[in-house]
Amino acid sequence: MTTALSKADTAPTATEPLLKHAVHTIPDPLEANLSGPPSPAQIRVVLTNGGNKAVRCTSIVIELPVGTRPRDLAATGQGIVATATTEGWTAAAPDVGADRVRFAFTPSTAAEIITDRAVSFKIENVPVNRAVGVAYPRIVETSATGADTPVARTGFARLPKFPAGTTATFPVGTNLRVHAGEHASIEGLPPAVSVPHNSKVTVAWNPAPGVVRHLHYRDQADGTPIPDGHTTMVCGPLVRETTFTLQTVSQIGGQPVSRYDAFTLQVDEPEYPKTTVANGRFATLPAGAATRITSPVSITKALTVTETIAAKSTLGITGTVTAPGIKTATTDFAGTLAVTGLLTASNLTAAKVTTTKGLTATGRVDILKAASEPLSASGQRTFSTDGLILANAEANSDLALWVTTPVQTFRTHTSEQVGTLIAPVRAQESVSWGVEGPGAGYTFRWFPFGV
Repeated sequence: MTTALSKADTAPTATEPLLKHAVHTIPDPLEANLSGPPSPAQIRVVLTNGGNKAVRCTSIVIELPVGTRPRDLAATGQGIVATATTEGWTAAAPDVGADRVRFAFTPSTAAEIITDRAVSFKIENVPVNRAVGVAYPRIVETSATGADTPVARTGFARLPKFPAGTTATFPVGTNLRVHAGEHASIEGLPPAVSVPHNSKVTVAWNPAPGVVRHLHYRDQADGTPIPDGHTTMVCGPLVRETTFTLQTVSQIGGQPVSRYDAFTLQVDEPEYPKTTVANGRFATLPAGAATRITSPVSITKALTVTETIAAKSTLGITGTVTAPGIKTATTDFAGTLAVTGLLTASNLTAAKVTTTKGLTATGRVDILKAASEPLSASGQRTFSTDGLILANAEANSDLALWVTTPVQTFRTHTSEQVGTLIAPVRAQESVSWGVEGPGAGYTFRWFPFGV
C-alpha cells in the first residue's frame, strides 16, 4: 500500500512537507489479530523530491501511535527496530513513550541535499494492535530550500488495519430486525414494530463471517462490539423510541468501508389524563388529572397535589403548596411550602418550609424568617445566620449604642432624645453589644436573614 502525503504539483505552504512521503507495509493491508497476539508488520517509508529545487533535509522523525484504540498502530513500542536503508543516513536509538514510539534519522553533510534520489527507512517488528481501524503515523521532516533555515514540517500517513485473514466483501443483505422479548432462538418469530414501555428486545441480523460489527443504540461513541459469528443481541429495557444501527466494517479494493443498517422501534409511553397549560392565570387547578405547564403560570391560592410535583425549570407560586413530594430545578415561593414527603431542589428560596421527610438540596437553600428576636440590654453571641442587629433609644438625652463585630465597631449617640443603630452581622462570627451612659428606654433586636 502506498500513501502520498504532499501535493504533487503545487508549491507547499510554509509548514507543509517539501518532500513526498510514501508508506509501504508488509502485509498489505495491515492485519489486526482480534483474539491472538499482536500481528507483526514491517513498514517502509520512502521520501522523494517531486519539485524542481534541491531540498536540504537535516532530519527525519517517524512516530508510530501506541495503544489499544482503532487509531493506534502498535500494541507496544518495545522491540521495534528501525534502520536507514539509504547511504549517508543513520538511525538513533528509539524513543519509547506511553502513547508513541519515535524514530529519528539524521544524514551526513553530503547526504542532506535531496534532489532526484529517494531516501528510505525500514521499521520492523511492529506489533499491530487488535483494534480494527485506521492508524495515522506522523512523519516530521526538518527541511528547507535555498539558503533558508530548515524548519520542522509534519505530515501523516494513513494505514488501515483489517481483521487478520479477512478478505470478505459485504454480505448481500444484513436483514436487521428486532423481536420483542429475550430469545435464544428467533426462528419463526415475527419482527416487532412497537413494544411496551420498559421492554427488552432481541436484535438479529444475518451472519457474515470475517467482518467486524458494532451495534449502536445507546448514547456512546463506539457502539457495542459483536463477537464473530454472533447473530443476536438482547437490548433494553427500552423507555423511549429507539433506533438500532448495525455497523459492518469490511474491505473493498484494499480500503476499509463501513456499512450501516438501521431499524427504528416504537416504544409505547404510558399516557395519563393531563391538562396542558400553555400560558394562564388561575386560582384552582383541575382535579383528577395531571397538569403540564409549558410556560409561566400564576397560582394565587392554595395548591394541593396528591402526587409529586416535577418541574424542569423554575416553579414559582405565591400561595401555599402542599404536596407529597416536589422535584424541581429552582423553587421560589413567597408563601408557605409544605411537603409531606421528600423535597429535592437545586436552589430553594421560600418564606417558610415544612417537611416531614427531610430536605435535600444540591445548591443554595435560603429560608427566610418572618419575625425578629429581642436581645438583652448587653451581651455577646455567635449567630448561625447572616442578619442585622437593630438598636433603638427613646427619651434619653445622653446615651451611646454600640455593636462590635470582628470587622468593626458600630456606634451612635442619641440626638434630641432618640437614636437608632443598625449593624450587619455575618454568620458564625462572635458579636457583642451594649450601651454607654445612664438611662433606660432602649432596645436591641436581632433580624436574621435566613437559616
